Amino acid sequence: MGAQGEALAAQVQQVADQLVGVIESCPEERWRATTAAEGWSVGVAAHHAAGSLGPTTQFVVAVAKGMPLPQISPEIIDHGNAQHAREFAGCTKSETIELARTQGASAAEMLRGLTDEDLARTATLSFTGDRTVSAGEIAQFLVLGHPKGHMESIKATV
Repeated sequence: MGAQGEALAAQVQQVADQLVGVIESCPEERWRATTAAEGWSVGVAAHHAAGSLGPTTQFVVAVAKGMPLPQISPEIIDHGNAQHAREFAGCTKSETIELARTQGASAAEMLRGLTDEDLARTATLSFTGDRTVSAGEIAQFLVLGHPKGHMESIKATV
């Protein structure tokens, strides 16, 4: 284990806990309100943020371990997001809270196992405009930044 992996694990757990707090504080009558940023309901945006914690951390682990990454275009991301919005349009607060807790714990555990050398390893990501980024940078902007952005949108709507 490395110090950076431990720090990232603590941060991701904090983000997951913050997301749970945002969801818990959302009045039931606002759960279906439409967010301006995503154009989704608050519930779908929260479910998306919660559900992204584990999969985005898998990208970090793949880069950290030198594994090949899939080519992902913005169109593929948009398609997946639209599909998620349709599939989870009826999600509940309780299932979304549970998802945030389990995905947050899973993501933290994955990050905790990475060394500082792992997090320094780089890859070129197609969905970042073919920029070369380190595993640690991916953790910052994708694992941590992505749900934070959705939380801000949810707070603005609620």
